[in-house]
Amino acid sequence: MTQLAFLIAPMHGHVNPTLPVARELVARGHRVIYWLTAQFRDAVAATGAEFREIRTPPPDPRLPADTDPLVTLALIPARLAAAAVEVLPGVLDGVRELGPDTVVVYDQLCVWGRLVAEVAGVPAAMLCTTYASNEHFSFLTGPHGRTVPRIPAAMEVFDGDLGRLAAPILFDVDEVSVHDPGGDRPRVTFTDAGGTARTLVCDVVAGCDGFHGVSRTAFPPGALRTYRREYPFAWLGILARTPPSHHELIYAYSDRGFALHSMRSPEITRLYLQVPAGERIEDWPDDRIWDELAVRLAVDGFDLRSGPVLEKGLTSVRSVVTEPMRYGRLLLAGDAAHIVPPTGAKGMNLAVADALDLSRALVPFLSGRSTELLDGYSDRRLHRVWRAEHFSWWMTSMLHRFPDDDPFERRLQLAQLRYTVSSVAAATSLAENSTWACRTTSPEAGPRQGTTRRDSGAEPGRTVRSPRAPSGREASTATPGRARRTRRRSGSPEAARLRRERR
Repeated sequence: MTQLAFLIAPMHGHVNPTLPVARELVARGHRVIYWLTAQFRDAVAATGAEFREIRTPPPDPRLPADTDPLVTLALIPARLAAAAVEVLPGVLDGVRELGPDTVVVYDQLCVWGRLVAEVAGVPAAMLCTTYASNEHFSFLTGPHGRTVPRIPAAMEVFDGDLGRLAAPILFDVDEVSVHDPGGDRPRVTFTDAGGTARTLVCDVVAGCDGFHGVSRTAFPPGALRTYRREYPFAWLGILARTPPSHHELIYAYSDRGFALHSMRSPEITRLYLQVPAGERIEDWPDDRIWDELAVRLAVDGFDLRSGPVLEKGLTSVRSVVTEPMRYGRLLLAGDAAHIVPPTGAKGMNLAVADALDLSRALVPFLSGRSTELLDGYSDRRLHRVWRAEHFSWWMTSMLHRFPDDDPFERRLQLAQLRYTVSSVAAATSLAENSTWACRTTSPEAGPRQGTTRRDSGAEPGRTVRSPRAPSGREASTATPGRARRTRRRSGSPEAARLRRERR
């Protein structure tokens, strides 16, 4: 008989989906124990599982009564984390009492579930609750397209709650430096917001301060090698108040350059254009952007919806990898160690995966049990980083126009694009790389880390569209797991010849 400790966020949307699972486990002879607030006692008892009560977190008195509901929603993870400080000791003792034949089952919002398992030395499994989407769960806007207000009280709550977790956030610091990263007690010196010079003596320094941060520069000369590729173009991005023109993300290749259509909410659309490197945002008024998007995304049956531009910016396109990602007690994560072209949509995923891997490695290291995971951190991460770099480079090379390309190279691009959207094998490879389903383990890379990701939110799927010039086009679409052809417009000899080639 296995004993399963269920640690679930005390909210109906998280608890209720687990109850049938618990009922089935009990029916199969397993012992299930929930740690929840009192309101769930009867529901848990009805499954045959055991119930152990934890204190209900009170409302936060620091938030004004008229706080926007979306701000309150955004604060839920921090509030749960703060409440966990009080319940962790009792839950940890209870899990330890269950013995070694215990599995911790926690959901994705129960931020302390894995920590309990790691400290107790038992295995863990994470449950991911999915929802039917509605307007109240938009990331950027609420009902009627309201933007989420950033009120000072929200910042104070985050700061205070994380402070209770022994992880205070210090804002407005200056003159930050990392010293003696190769020693047993590295130091971080800085000047705080009040102008006082301070020193933080550390067991480990996690360099999550981005490409321009101080962590990379703290490596001694010769200890770091950087691989870099700068691309001769940038992305001009806009956030527009207009419903998405399509329910899937669209990558577009055209003779005029790359374009991308994505969605942020039912009312907000994100779009990008390839522009020359060094372009000025002032040279792109709204009308010019919409006109260029209409040309590059022009395909039969596709209607580009335009609207007010809420935000506009330029993003450089480059590839950077720093090796190794560790020197002594200083470990790099995120953009401090690697940057990928945005075409592959891997930057945030890599950063989160770094943080997850590093957190799992730090628990046994700081508890004195083992240094194995920490020692292998750099090799594990670089194995996956280079896979993501290759995929992002491949997508970028296939979909963008390069200024020195000759007609031969352009035909090679089209050949690769057509193969990708028409071949099951190629579409499968695209889907595997896009969702991390192709994760492999090599002897030098160590154990696999992280979880398989399915794109969500702004990227529920990927559609590749390959419009030709505005006159006489061919367009193809491919979504991971399937390949299909859209309608094609006749009109030019070139288009007719392309159709014959496709047959």
